[in-house]
Amino acid sequence: MVSVGVLSLIALAVLAVAFMALASSRGMARAFVSFCWVPLAALILLLVQRNRLGLEALLLLMVILVLAVVLVGLGAALSVKASRRGDSSAIALKWGTLAAAVPLLILAAGWVMDALH
Repeated sequence: MVSVGVLSLIALAVLAVAFMALASSRGMARAFVSFCWVPLAALILLLVQRNRLGLEALLLLMVILVLAVVLVGLGAALSVKASRRGDSSAIALKWGTLAAAVPLLILAAGWVMDALH
């Protein structure tokens, strides 16, 4: 049986190849908007299946965090670049960046709530 770590690396490689294929055909901004929901969807699936995953959920959580940080950084850079050019995709990029940051905000809120109790 393949471990979760190997499956996570395979998933990240597939996402990177798919992102670059979309970016080469549709442009970087549209490819980003297409992929900005992936960390949130992965976090929702992780929260639903956390009892079945056990400690392997921590590894998946780290992959989600890394992917969210990378997408937020990419979205911020693309958004600033589009705003400076006066491109109409700047608003979509800002919303996409916010969607990519939602898992980080959810996990930070959970961490703060745990720290308060």
